[in-house]
Formats: sequence, C-alpha cells, structure tokens
Amino acid sequence: MHGHKMKPSIQRCSEGYSILELYTVIVIALILISFATPTFEQFLIREEREATLERLKTAIEYAKQEAFIRQENITLCGSADHHHCQAQQWTAGFIIFVNPTLSDQPHLQQILRVFPGIRHGQLIFKQFGQHLNIQPNGMTFNTGTFFYCPANKERLDIDGLVINKGCRTYKPTKHPILGIPLKNPETPMATSFTCR
Repeated sequence: MHGHKMKPSIQRCSEGYSILELYTVIVIALILISFATPTFEQFLIREEREATLERLKTAIEYAKQEAFIRQENITLCGSADHHHCQAQQWTAGFIIFVNPTLSDQPHLQQILRVFPGIRHGQLIFKQFGQHLNIQPNGMTFNTGTFFYCPANKERLDIDGLVINKGCRTYKPTKHPILGIPLKNPETPMATSFTCR
C-alpha cells in the first residue's frame, strides 16, 4: 500500500434546478414586473402625448404656411376616413385642405396632407366650431385648445396645445394638482379639464 495515495472523491453536481429554486425565480420576476409596469405605462403615455402634440403643431405650421403661399383659406379638420371632415374625430386622424369658400367638406383634389390617428389616447379640440380655419394672412377664425387625453384619463397626464388668433401655438399652464385648469366664466374658480 505504500506508494499509493488516496484520491479525493469528486462529487458531481446534479443538473437542473429544484422546484423551490424555480418558484423563487418566478416570484422575483413577478415582483420586478409589477414595479416596471406602471413605469412602462407612463413611458408609453409620455411618448404618445409628445408625438401627438408635435404632429399637431407640425400640421398647424404647414397649414399656416400653405395659406400664405397660396393666398387662400386652409382648413384643418378631424377625419376618420381621411377624405371627409367629421366632427370630433381628431383621434382617428386629421386632414388639411384648400378651402376658398370655407366649406364644411373638402373636394378630393383639395386635400393637401393627411395625418394618421393615435392608438391609445384621445385628441379633443375645444373651440367654437369643429374645424381650424386659417386665413391667407395667417390668422385663424377660431382660437381654441387641443387636448391630449391618455387612455388612463389621469388628469395630470393630460396635456394640450393652445392656438391663439395669430395661429401661434403654445402649451397650456399646468397646475401640480388640478392638471390643466379651466376658468369657469360664472365663478372666479378654476376647474380641472377632465377627459370623457
């Protein structure tokens, strides 16, 4: 026996995971997902809101430019089928068309541009009339505010785009609690704009 050394025994690890380890991984993953989901939803809301309002601003600038160049009235209106103006169908998309007679509907050859709708939220135009009409001098007949309403309808996630008489756009002032406050003409109090 002299000259022979004892070799240490090698223990092989069994392959695979136990049920307990698998459950632990699943529970941890579910906890992480539950924390990530609201953040991801907020991210989607913010991305769609900013993209929608930027697209709208681009459309208004384009319409104003075309009114100057063509020296004709240009109309921007909500349109679900991208061929006709439909009242309060801004969510489904909008069209820009040459409108010398300030008609309610465009002829097909008058349509200059078509903009797609939004997928999750809602776009509402609050003003007198259903269309945004821009004169050859760049002024608008009807001031108003476009409101982006997210799918969750949370008032602090609502944003908008205000259009003044000179057809300039700017963001409404947001209150940290009210969201976008609206003045009530009957009282000095302001109320929150809410999505419906």
